[in-house]
Amino acid sequence: MVLLVPLQRVFYSGSKMAEKQKNVYVLVDAKHPGKGVRYRPSHWVQAIGSRAQVKEVSIAENVKNNTVVSIENTDVLILNWDVANGQAICGADITLDFFRSAGKVRVTELMRNGGTLLVEFQTSKGVPVQDSYDAIFGLGQLEVLSEVLDDDARRGTRATPFRRFVKHPLVPAESVLSAQPQDTNETLFFLKFTGEEEKQRRPLYERFQDSLWFGWFTWWGRGWFPLLCAELSSKHPQKYKRFPCPVLLAKTVDKGLTLASTMVIARANCTALIERILQANLDAIRRYHRNYLLLRRVVDMLYLLLILCVLTLLTWALFKLYTEEKTKDFRLILSVLSVGDVWAATLSLHGYKKFVWDRPMGFSVFQAVKAHFYISKDRGRRGFRS
Repeated sequence: MVLLVPLQRVFYSGSKMAEKQKNVYVLVDAKHPGKGVRYRPSHWVQAIGSRAQVKEVSIAENVKNNTVVSIENTDVLILNWDVANGQAICGADITLDFFRSAGKVRVTELMRNGGTLLVEFQTSKGVPVQDSYDAIFGLGQLEVLSEVLDDDARRGTRATPFRRFVKHPLVPAESVLSAQPQDTNETLFFLKFTGEEEKQRRPLYERFQDSLWFGWFTWWGRGWFPLLCAELSSKHPQKYKRFPCPVLLAKTVDKGLTLASTMVIARANCTALIERILQANLDAIRRYHRNYLLLRRVVDMLYLLLILCVLTLLTWALFKLYTEEKTKDFRLILSVLSVGDVWAATLSLHGYKKFVWDRPMGFSVFQAVKAHFYISKDRGRRGFRS
């Protein structure tokens, strides 16, 4: 009996050491046929190290070689930066088309198998590509900043946890995340492949190698939890500082987890975040999401109950005045007001759905109303749905 506890500890530690490593597939660009190197490098092998077994997969190469693309039989699927931004020279157009068609089935199977999908930033010259996020996550799930800002305003070097979800299982303990690349003079895009004239115009991500994110999300559907927000500087327009600007969102789907980001995760050396993702307890995350969604539904129903009570009181007041008033002219006025009461009910329910029920997770009703009047006026930014 004395040896029971020590033996239990030995067996327990042994089982933890013998725990199977996770398999990680990283979708990357195709290789240049003559040079044998990828158009845009991936840093995930170095960033993950011995934490998991990493395999780089190029959908463009598999399609050209008539090879079956099996991305559903892994634990974690990562889309490297810009791998599905539609750029033809790198084969990103093939990857984008894959997720528009057969890839949707593979992602669904990945979620059913309890896998994790992580997407790094998908941009064109530092501006997020909406088509890429629609193809990967589905139409109507997310909206990204599509306004073409000045070069230095398209990116940032720091991010902070979203205040309401600071205790989310995936949020690192650091109060501020910053990019810590090991090499700030790395060639991230082989310009010699695109012509000599392009050498004078280095890509945005190569000129700003200390970047942590490029762009952010302007709207996210129900079920998406904002985890990290962009820390904007004086170089960013003031209008975007009125509301949170998420750069990392999480959503549980079936048994799996999807993570959408506009971040540079591997190259920025976000070690704490990478460890949280690889060691994620999906049961704990689902439980956290379920509890918050339950609380959110209760609050939303209380808002609905308040609206119905106000409308009921207005209707009852008009009805009482109508029955007690004997003057025909005043009764006519009350009849007209009753028609307005119907319109008030219709507009109230429409506003409830738009600003209460459909508001992004983490937004208050006041923020939702403000976002509609400030953001939706900007043509370059979609803001809230009408």
